[in-house]
Amino acid sequence: MCRLDRSDRQRELDWFGQHLRVARRQAGISQRQLANMSGVAQSTVSRAERGLLRGLRLELVASMLWCLRPTWPG
Repeated sequence: MCRLDRSDRQRELDWFGQHLRVARRQAGISQRQLANMSGVAQSTVSRAERGLLRGLRLELVASMLWCLRPTWPG
């Protein structure tokens, strides 16, 4: 089984947050707009961008990425 240790998990959350912020800004939308589009709270977007959402549900990630798909760098 491949498991990430705590520092690896945080690095992954930080990476995701940085890319989420870049894609959102390239799309020209605010955190609140992304939150409304993806069905999450603005604070969730903010925390995700700062790498503070341990245990972030896959459906929330997928929803935010779907809204940003034209600008997502991945």
